[in-house]
Parts: sequence; C-alpha cells; structure tokens
Amino acid sequence: MEQYFSPSFYMALFRIYLTLKWVFDSVYSITVKTTRRALMLTQPQEYVFFGGYTTPYLASTVSTIGPGVPPVSWVYNLETNILSNSTSEPLKNIPWLSASIRFNGLNLYSLDDFISEIKYATESDVPCPAVIVGAWSLRTGIVLDNQVELELSIITEEGDEIVLSPWSLVPFTSKDAPIALITNVGYEPMFVELREDGRTVTLKEEELDDMPNLDE
Repeated sequence: MEQYFSPSFYMALFRIYLTLKWVFDSVYSITVKTTRRALMLTQPQEYVFFGGYTTPYLASTVSTIGPGVPPVSWVYNLETNILSNSTSEPLKNIPWLSASIRFNGLNLYSLDDFISEIKYATESDVPCPAVIVGAWSLRTGIVLDNQVELELSIITEEGDEIVLSPWSLVPFTSKDAPIALITNVGYEPMFVELREDGRTVTLKEEELDDMPNLDE
C-alpha cells in the first residue's frame, strides 16, 4: 500500500490538478470573451455627437430628445467604424490624404490608418475635425488633453498641408483650403473650454474683433 502514497504519487496528482485547472481557466476565459463579443454584436457600440459639442456620448446612456437637449449632429458606430447622420446616403471616404496630431511641430499621433478605414454617410458636409478626432479617440482609446495647444495637421487631396484645431467644429474639405490657411495664421480663433463632462468650442470676444473680414 505504501507505493500508492509515495511522494511521486502526490506529485503526479498535483500535476494533473494543475493541468485540469489550466484547461478549465482557458475554457472559462474563452467563454467570457465570446459572450462579451456576442453582446457587442447584439448591442452595437454607438456614440452620438451633439451639435456644438466635441465630446462623444454612448448613445444608450444619454437622452437625444427633450427640452434643452441639443440636436444630434453625428452618430458613430464603433463596431463598423462608420460616422453617419443619414441612412439613405452612400458611404464615403474622408477627403484627406493624411492627418496627424502635433505639438510644437512634433508629430504625436498619426491618423492615417484611421482616415483610410473610416467611412461616413451624410446629406450635408464632411464631418468636422472635432468629430473625426473624437471618433479616432474612441477607436484608439487615446484621449487628447484640450488644455494643451495641440494641432491637427491635414494633407488635402491636392497635397496642401492645413493646420487646424483638433476641436474645430467647422467642416473642412480641400475647397476650404484658402480660408483655412488664412484663419490659422497668427491666431487661433477657437477657444476650448471644459464644462462639466463636455468640451465646448466658442469664440472669444477679443478674437472676434481681431478676425479678418474675408468679404473685403
């Protein structure tokens, strides 16, 4: 009987236990991940951008209608990587060749892969930089500090480089390049301010006075 209770016997039992534990842990981990993935597919991760605001909100957690609620300007589906405010329009590509987030001329993040993959559908303008950057943040998990003077550098389809605020709420396409170049030389007209859980972009009064009259 002693041979059945030798140290080697207990070591063998311990190895079997470890093997079974590893198998059960692996099966449990795979099951949890599969379940979470299935829940994501049944409940698409949609975020809404309200008009005049740069912060995206999870659609299932906010009210999009009601007194004092701003209109929804864009809906971003994290699963499909699509920005839309129309269900009847075909999907389009963002009309930029390249884009990056910079600080003092140093490239911090490249948006090139994101720009090449994301699609949008609308009956109006191209999504504004703030919405595109907000969608990129959701996709990558990178949150930009709006208290830092960051720049969004864009290469247009014509090969021109345009520098804008990452939180600009003005839609931009290559046809806007001359205006964008004028408004980004010498001053930054957009003032980003943090209000509770949302970012808003407004114009300072002194900057309104200094803004050039493009109609002259």
